[in-house]
Amino acid sequence: EKAQKIVDELNTHIDNVSAALDLIFPGKKMDWVEKKEFTTSQELEQAKNNLIGMQNEDAVKNVDAVLLTVPFQYAKSTLEQLLPNMNPGTILVDVTVPLKKVGRTFVCETFAEGSGSKHLGAIVPENIPVVAAFKTISAHRLMHIERPLEGVDVFIASDNNEALTKVVEMANSIRHLRGIEVGALLCSASLELMTAVLITINIRHKTKQTSFRVTI
Repeated sequence: EKAQKIVDELNTHIDNVSAALDLIFPGKKMDWVEKKEFTTSQELEQAKNNLIGMQNEDAVKNVDAVLLTVPFQYAKSTLEQLLPNMNPGTILVDVTVPLKKVGRTFVCETFAEGSGSKHLGAIVPENIPVVAAFKTISAHRLMHIERPLEGVDVFIASDNNEALTKVVEMANSIRHLRGIEVGALLCSASLELMTAVLITINIRHKTKQTSFRVTI
C-alpha cells in the first residue's frame, strides 16, 4: 500500500516540480488505478501510461530500483523470491519496519545485525546495494495525492554512497518531500525506532498524520 502511494505521488503532475517516472507494480492489475482519487481525467490517464502491472519476478527485471514494502514478516521470503531475477546494480530500497506491539506501544524487533534493513541486507549479494528509506512516512498521508506532503522529511541510509545519492534524488523528485542522508545502513536502526515512536504517537493522540521535519 505504501508503495502505491509513493508511485501515485511520483506520477502526479500537479505542479512544475513533480516527477515523471515509469514505474512497475508487481502483482497488480491496472484496474486499481481507476479507483484512485485523481483531480482530473488527464492525471488519471497519465498515471495509467506511467504504471505497468506484472508479476513479482518479472517486475524486478531491468529496473533501476526495487522498493520492498511488504510486512516485515514476509520481507525475507519475498526477497529470496525476487533476488534471482534482479540485475547487478539494481538498488534495493527497504521500506519495511520490524514492528511489534507491547501493550499499546509499538517497539522494534532486535537483530544481531543491528537493524531490520541490515538483517535483510545479509542475504542480498554485494552487487545489489541496499538503501533504507521512506520508513517514517505515514501511509495515510501518502494515500491522499491531492494533499501536499509539506513538512515531511525522508531519512535515507546506505553503505553505498552512489545508491544513497540516487534514492535521495528520488525522494526530492516527489513534491514537497526532502530527502536527507543520515549515514550508513546501520542508521536504519534509528529510523525504525522513529517509526515505532510515530505510530505510538498516532495511537495516543488519535491521528494518522504525524511526521518528522528536521531543521538544518
